[in-house]
Amino acid sequence: SRKIRLDAAASEEITVDLTARTGKVTVHSYPSDATVYIDGRARGAGTVTLNLSSAPHRLEVRRRDYESFSRSITPRPGYPQTIQVRLRSEEERRQALIAQTISTSENQILRRVEPGSFMMGASRSEQGRRANEVLVPVTLTKPFFIGTKEVSNKEFSKFRKDHDAGADVSASLAGDNNPVTNVNWADAAEYCNWLSAKEGLMPAYELKFEQWIPIRPVPNGYRLLSEAEWVWAIRYQGSGKASRFSWGEKLPPRGEAGNYADKSAVGLVPTILPSYDDGYASTAPVGTFPANALGIHDGGGNVAEWVNDIYTVPTPGQTKSVIDPQGPEQGTHHVIRGSGWRHASITELRLSYRDFGTEPRTDIGFRLARNVE
Repeated sequence: SRKIRLDAAASEEITVDLTARTGKVTVHSYPSDATVYIDGRARGAGTVTLNLSSAPHRLEVRRRDYESFSRSITPRPGYPQTIQVRLRSEEERRQALIAQTISTSENQILRRVEPGSFMMGASRSEQGRRANEVLVPVTLTKPFFIGTKEVSNKEFSKFRKDHDAGADVSASLAGDNNPVTNVNWADAAEYCNWLSAKEGLMPAYELKFEQWIPIRPVPNGYRLLSEAEWVWAIRYQGSGKASRFSWGEKLPPRGEAGNYADKSAVGLVPTILPSYDDGYASTAPVGTFPANALGIHDGGGNVAEWVNDIYTVPTPGQTKSVIDPQGPEQGTHHVIRGSGWRHASITELRLSYRDFGTEPRTDIGFRLARNVE
């Protein structure tokens, strides 16, 4: 820019040498074959470095089967910019739109778990293994919701007001926020039906010949986990690797590993972990200890849990994956999974440990589950 003044009828020639005002912009895109566009024109794929005029430009990154990225950029001379762009696949975009948690009418949180394939049971060489921990390959084909915490006394009391959780054994067993105990499998099933009715859902259990049994195919109401779902969500944490204990691979537990038979439980249980102290003689309020990778609390410790399946010992040597197992249709005992505040042995503390029973105990409770609609 300059001012000039000419006399009448005069002429003058001016040469102007403009210096380009540009800024350096580097775009790193993932996937590496995604195409980078500036103002609608393709400028390369993957990592692209450009000198652009210092005016607003439209940056786009596109790849087939991925969600496109778009934003405005303004290069600045002397100030290089680096922009990282990670495109979401259509599957990732679809997953992001799916609700990862739901809440019951009692404000209980259930976490969505995606399906997968895994191995139930334990190797014969594993220390503490019992004969009923037969190795069985399993594939779950459907996602499901699992309660992030065990059902508490306060929650259960809305269904059954005068329930006795075992305060005569230890006062804390009756704490409002402690897991409900002294319930049998039928009590847990009836609670699920009560909560389903309250929310207008189809009950998951029906009474036949004075016995509660699961309805098949499973309706949309609340229910107990299948044994396979329990193993996938708690032992495998929805991934490809099984954990030996809820805190890791070695004894004894360390830090805030969970609520087990420890120094605080002396006098209440026959055997304790002498080098461990969780601070609770019996049960602890649900969710006191850290959650696993899926956000599920007390998968090991606090109380063991009733699951849906009738108890049986699988046939050894199976190589073909069992699809969505539900357990036998007839039997007298139900499976109990996980360990609790009375447990201290290597056998019981392992996540592959399988128990069974019919009667209520002060170290058995349950957690909710539900189908994904």
